[in-house]
Amino acid sequence: MLEAATVHGYLYGTSRRDVQRLCQQGFDVLLIIDCQGAAALRRQSLDALYVFILPPSLGALEERLRQRSADDEASMRTRLSIAPVEMAQYRDYDYVIVNDDLKSATQELQAIILADRCCLPRLNRRYPIFDELDGWTHERGPST
Repeated sequence: MLEAATVHGYLYGTSRRDVQRLCQQGFDVLLIIDCQGAAALRRQSLDALYVFILPPSLGALEERLRQRSADDEASMRTRLSIAPVEMAQYRDYDYVIVNDDLKSATQELQAIILADRCCLPRLNRRYPIFDELDGWTHERGPST
């Protein structure tokens, strides 16, 4: 497993083999994981981009969780008591998106991914221009 965590009594995990296969095929792989999973990935020093998605407020989080009707009241109270502690970890991430509007939050995530693809250390060097320029220096033209 690339990462695994028990969250609110449920075991979650991500297959290392599946992620590696998708990356080798040139896909951007998005993992929807909690703080434990992200911390496990950071400890492995993976070449990854970390994006934390926050609700606009704790009140909005509670309203959204209650609208889902997925938890009983005791589970809801547990989730809401843990949420501020988990959300305070946003400082450990590369980017933060406040999901006040789903369309805007989706556009922000897309913009982050697109910008990161152009970041020199991560740039996919599939174009011939990179090979053509690799032998050139700024001052003298082609190096020998």
